[in-house]
Amino acid sequence: MKENLIRFVICTSTLAQGVNLPIRYLIVTGVYQGADRIMVRDFHNLIGRAGRAGMHTEGSVIFAQTEVFDRRRDRFERWRWDAAKELLNPANSEPSASSLLLLFQPFAYGRPARYVFLDLAGAHRLVFDERAEIETLVAQALADHQAAGRRELERYFSARARIIQTVASFLLAHLDFSSETLSDDAALLCANTLAHHLADDDDRVALKLLFQNIATYVAAQAPTDELRLSIRRSALSPTAVRALSDWLAANLAGLNAAAAAGVLFEAIVDQVLAHASSDAILSLSDVQAAGDLALLWMQGQPFSALLVSLRLRDVRVGGRRITPRVENVIEICESGFGYDGAMLVGTMADLVEPLDNDLSAALAALHKRLKYGLPSEAAIAFYELGFADRVVSIALAEAFAGVGDRAMALFVLRRERARAAELLDTFPSYFEAVLAELLGP
Repeated sequence: MKENLIRFVICTSTLAQGVNLPIRYLIVTGVYQGADRIMVRDFHNLIGRAGRAGMHTEGSVIFAQTEVFDRRRDRFERWRWDAAKELLNPANSEPSASSLLLLFQPFAYGRPARYVFLDLAGAHRLVFDERAEIETLVAQALADHQAAGRRELERYFSARARIIQTVASFLLAHLDFSSETLSDDAALLCANTLAHHLADDDDRVALKLLFQNIATYVAAQAPTDELRLSIRRSALSPTAVRALSDWLAANLAGLNAAAAAGVLFEAIVDQVLAHASSDAILSLSDVQAAGDLALLWMQGQPFSALLVSLRLRDVRVGGRRITPRVENVIEICESGFGYDGAMLVGTMADLVEPLDNDLSAALAALHKRLKYGLPSEAAIAFYELGFADRVVSIALAEAFAGVGDRAMALFVLRRERARAAELLDTFPSYFEAVLAELLGP
């Protein structure tokens, strides 16, 4: 953009807010992020990209939904115009807030409204075994509030469980769990949070007690430094990390045998699916079909072949159980396997490292195959070198056999530059540019 080589950028509001993109014109196609309208402060962060000082003398913000203005006097539609004007007024910006304070917000239902509160005195138990704890909390709530919806209660308590687990990860990153002052240190950390600053006196006392309870509970439930480190480093819930740690320790011999036989993924797939949280995977009518789909993905099969596989098994997707389309397959592979599934396998590799280095290395290699959807070390090496396309990296791996890592891949490309350029000539010119950048003039 600095060299005026890019004339326009199409992106989500999240990217526009998080990346420095000084622009002349901003075209806003919508003001909703999912089901919720964008916050005023986020919107002003977004439009601040237009006319950035030092880059342009002025900038323009253009709303593409012209019907919002055209129907501003329609009594049924003018609320959209009013909502747009609210966004433009910086005085409507939301105050600073902390997600920790959501713990004090009750679940409301019915008319007149009735409320269900989370008991913070026992909320630390949501760090581990959150599924069982949530079921217990839902059952207790329904016993006193029969009219409350079970699913809504489950979502309410699940959201609070994620907050509690985030606090646990925060404490794991900042506390010495072998210290005799662990509880006091946790209270001190709490006192330095935004939530503590915004809370009233009673809520501050409750927050400090919660931090202390979480710290002592984690120390008891995750007694080793290795387990605590794995929980801190993983994006998985502490429950999932501990369960995977126990399962790996109990199945080392079988996993080594599976790795030697080349069927390591088949040996761990049930654990991957059991702990998967990706909606793309969980939305399948037959979740077990995801295992076979993942194998095809790691073999480098195209999305069209994966789609055929799902349809032959009559697997449906989504809440309405629709026939899968290619975009569903892409989401399952790139979001489900490439992120959620790969994160699980990566966590397994970290957990087993103190027990078995060879098995850890095998899981780490499998993690990359699942992340990228590639069949070999050579394809992964070319992919990570900059040829970040499954078809291109596989073609390079087939052309240059014997490549095992990025250094070897770069060596081969230098030695056989003409041959590599000839192969890449059949693909978009971007990849020829990648080759030129890697090898120089």
